[in-house]
Amino acid sequence: MLSSLSQIFWHENDLGGLLPASISNLTHLTDLYLNENELYGGIPPEVGTLGSLNLLDLSNNNLSGPIPTSIGNMKSLTSLLLSSNNLTGEIPSSLGNLGNLTTLQLSDNNFEGPIPTSIGNLRSLTSLFLSFNHLTGAIPASLGHL
Repeated sequence: MLSSLSQIFWHENDLGGLLPASISNLTHLTDLYLNENELYGGIPPEVGTLGSLNLLDLSNNNLSGPIPTSIGNMKSLTSLLLSSNNLTGEIPSSLGNLGNLTTLQLSDNNFEGPIPTSIGNLRSLTSLFLSFNHLTGAIPASLGHL
């Protein structure tokens, strides 16, 4: 078992299939780079139990469905990179719980609905990418607090 594994760098391969829920067993994981692969299906909610994770890069895959609200439990997360997938639904307000987040990349998906006002809680945020989605409504005034 790889329970002490802290970093996975498997980006730019042809890895396919579902992201296994068992990834939550890697409790010491700090960096997970699975970008630019052929992963599909949803992001398992169990990912939200990876409390030591600093960086989650699942960009440039074929992931679909919503962002699990459990990602808002990942208090150590500094970078959440989910661009260029087929993710849908609304951006969960639970992302506003990620107080250490510096980079949030959600561009080039199929998100819809409003930008959650809770994004204004991300006081450490330096980069916010929301382009190429179907977001609607007003720009939240809370973004002025960033």
